[in-house]
Amino acid sequence: MDSELDLNKGTVLGKYVDIHPTAEIGEGTKIYSWVYVGANAVIGKRCNLTNWVQVDRECKLGDDCNIQPGVILNMGMRIGNRVWFSGGVIFSDERFPSVGEQIRNPTVIGDDVIFGIGALIRGGIKIGDHAVIGMGSLVLEDVPAGAVVAGNPARYLYDRATYDRKKRDYERKRVSETE
Repeated sequence: MDSELDLNKGTVLGKYVDIHPTAEIGEGTKIYSWVYVGANAVIGKRCNLTNWVQVDRECKLGDDCNIQPGVILNMGMRIGNRVWFSGGVIFSDERFPSVGEQIRNPTVIGDDVIFGIGALIRGGIKIGDHAVIGMGSLVLEDVPAGAVVAGNPARYLYDRATYDRKKRDYERKRVSETE
């Protein structure tokens, strides 16, 4: 599918896009090249799916989410609103991988969550509202609401209010250095 979506109000802006006919794409959503959206997936309004993104079947994505290149969202994930996925974020859908029968454990992500580049998240993890996952982190445990975690394995650093203050201070300093 390389043109306007007929059944939804999202827009395909790239080539080589595979959207299953049962998927729902919200109004104002933009989909770029090399994107796969599986059966019964639901993508909210005003989302941005950049190149090389996979949204597996039965995944539910809220409104105003941004997914950068190389992100794979696994089967059955539940994702809130205003979630930012930096490039290369990967989710497992198994808590304990095995050769035999696989037990799927979908990940649940709250609203207003930020994922740094290359974060890896084990299946079945719950990530609370306003959490921040640092780049390259290996998340093996649930992340409480408002927590900033980073490392391998990821550990608590500070709360979201501290993160937002540090970010504002950094941006102010950067702007003043360029003036």
